[in-house]
Amino acid sequence: MGGLSAVILAGIVVLSLFLAGVFSTAVGETKVPNLINLPRQQAGPVLKEAGLESGKVTVGFSYDIWKDKVMKQMPSAGTVVNKESTVDYVVSLGNDVVKVPDVINQPEATATQILKNFGFAVVKATNSKTGVQVGFVIATHPAPGTLQSKGAKVAMVVNTAQASQSGAQATQPRKLPVRQRTLPIPGQ
Repeated sequence: MGGLSAVILAGIVVLSLFLAGVFSTAVGETKVPNLINLPRQQAGPVLKEAGLESGKVTVGFSYDIWKDKVMKQMPSAGTVVNKESTVDYVVSLGNDVVKVPDVINQPEATATQILKNFGFAVVKATNSKTGVQVGFVIATHPAPGTLQSKGAKVAMVVNTAQASQSGAQATQPRKLPVRQRTLPIPGQ
């Protein structure tokens, strides 16, 4: 009976290993390892250890993966592939950020072009401010000098009030009807 127990025990062990994924791939196949967040220098050796090769390595910007770490891979982790297959991956250049330029007191068209040249999406808003020419920028949100990702929206507030010399809001003068009065001429 000892031999039968050993066979049953061996069968249970093999079944357990199979269920755990140890023998889940056929001979000559392997699972693609997870490269995401690995430093660029470690990706190649991890693939080699799994019997795979580095494929096309490209770069791109990422908002959530640090610079020089893998941000994307093809095929994805866990995919069963033939050994010696290639795995392509993208390495992060980090978050592409720039400072919002100061376009306050610039004409709307000029300010729009400057913001677009910096890679921002421009959203126009209007408000009234005295002492600034109509059609000129009076504020941006976020403020000038703020770090923002390229492609982020920057609201540009354009003045709609008339500028005046005294600092008070200029108003159009009312036209009053002109009445001519005839005044008596003395001595007549």
